Amino acid sequence: MKRYAAALAALCLLSGCAEEAAPIAETAPIPPAAPYHASVTVEKTALAQEAALEMMRQFALEHKVSFPFTAENFPRAAVSVSTAPLLHTAADTLLNGSAPSAEAAVCPASADAFRALLNGSADLILAEEPPASLWDEKDAAGFSWEMDAVAADALVFAVSADNPIESLSVSDLRGLYAGTITNWAELGGPDLPVLPLRGGAGSDAETAMENLVMDGVPIAENPALVRENGDELLSGAARSGAVAPAGYYRASALFHADAGWKLLSVGGAAPSTEAIRSGTYPLLNRCYVLISAAAPQDSPERALRDWLVSREGQEAASRAGCVPMMELGGVS
Repeated sequence: MKRYAAALAALCLLSGCAEEAAPIAETAPIPPAAPYHASVTVEKTALAQEAALEMMRQFALEHKVSFPFTAENFPRAAVSVSTAPLLHTAADTLLNGSAPSAEAAVCPASADAFRALLNGSADLILAEEPPASLWDEKDAAGFSWEMDAVAADALVFAVSADNPIESLSVSDLRGLYAGTITNWAELGGPDLPVLPLRGGAGSDAETAMENLVMDGVPIAENPALVRENGDELLSGAARSGAVAPAGYYRASALFHADAGWKLLSVGGAAPSTEAIRSGTYPLLNRCYVLISAAAPQDSPERALRDWLVSREGQEAASRAGCVPMMELGGVS
């Protein structure tokens, strides 16, 4: 435990934490929330990122969370479409196949799940990183949350299966969505106008694009809006010039080969579960569990959060089809 506390202190120095980590009692069966929160905020250096991952792996390996979950006390949850399988697997595991009394709210975008936590309609959420505006809403409301990474996802891009291009750079993708690249011939493809599709402001795909691809460059006004559920996806000739972003786990349902799509490699790395696990695919995103910082120490939501970052919870994430944070970087 002393080594764990020392590692946490080092991580806080690396990541610019404003507060000192709370000391961890030698006899405490479960460390307080501070280690998780410090370990998953946006780290400022690669060294801090690796230290955070190693801390999380050590916690997952060394700690077991014991809490008497029942259908009645299982936390009210809000999830995004991509994180819903993880919550379902967690509930199924902890309740021995029973369903929680409070049905989880499945939100079309992670931003909606964050707002459910802010307005008190959810005790715990599982979601991808929210748009920057949500952080402003949180601060304006005087709300504090604890945010812990539980699994990794990736931002992928789909094009028509007829498009001969197989791989693009991050700079190429930025050009497509900034409007500076307007024809596939500029990238060595056919003489065909580019039709960039997008999920819309606040969608998980657009937030991930702003965080991982655009580097502060605004997305052009011209890309066509496409709802997250895919019911407006183009077909036939119009799809030939299209490019569309999505989370990797959502893309398997939206952009599969039978529907005439294929996923692009980025920088020569093809998206796959193994590429996410090893970190070779460059556009990695995280899925988070969040609770209110004011949640009581003995609350079900705090216990569920602790379980999700324990070894048992990380194994549940794997069963749900996710890459658990414990395995990120190829370490299992």
